[in-house]
Amino acid sequence: MLTLIDADSILFKACCTQDSKSGVKKTIKETFMKIDQDCMMQSVQIALKGKGNFRYNVYSDYKSNRPDLDQKLKDKLNYAYEWVMDNYPATSAEGMEADDLVSIWSWEALNSERPYVVAHIDKDLDQIPGVHYNYNKGERYEVSAVDAYLKLIEQWITGDSADGIPGLPGYGPAKAKKVMNGIPLERLEGRVRALYRGLGKSKEYCQQMYDCVYMLQSWDELYVHKPSLKPEADISEQNVLQDETKDSGLQEVSGGN
Repeated sequence: MLTLIDADSILFKACCTQDSKSGVKKTIKETFMKIDQDCMMQSVQIALKGKGNFRYNVYSDYKSNRPDLDQKLKDKLNYAYEWVMDNYPATSAEGMEADDLVSIWSWEALNSERPYVVAHIDKDLDQIPGVHYNYNKGERYEVSAVDAYLKLIEQWITGDSADGIPGLPGYGPAKAKKVMNGIPLERLEGRVRALYRGLGKSKEYCQQMYDCVYMLQSWDELYVHKPSLKPEADISEQNVLQDETKDSGLQEVSGGN
């Protein structure tokens, strides 16, 4: 089983709850070991936040509502990032979120019919069909292709207040589901665009909201937003799911100094 881990929340929790470097390492290692035990990992890829995020260019107020972190927490997060990168099969998500990278890996696995589980606590990743594991709750669950698509449409309507994505003001999950109820899947996108238009929102704003909540499904989608990141070589040569040098098993994940 290929396990794909969005580890940003793991690092943040460890750094918020532990004062020492040893405590941070211990907490992170214990979480990875728990995922290992519950998901029976045979291979793993860990995604961490990298430099830049295309959504800041899509919508200028993206995450503008978040307060600055204090320097002590920043220092611990930087230490945790470097330690995980040095000791685990981790990849930095450049130009996007860590959950975008997990999403791309998941769709690569799905398209190649490779069994996988997505380990995370982020509702955004419920846009991915397949097996999921919430490492905070210790729960496994499955998301169907239809439910994954409906999650995207719901978030397009509601936005995400935690990330400063307003969507349609006054529309929470319950109201969004009511709007979506009974609409055939192939007509949902048109229904949402009409809803935005009917509420006086521009076509540009509607598309901005979509691009902000949509989890990337391929490298090419990233390069539409960040052409400078596109390699000269064919992307198949970069596919970490096919690169045996990055395909690590239980021993590497459970380890670390």
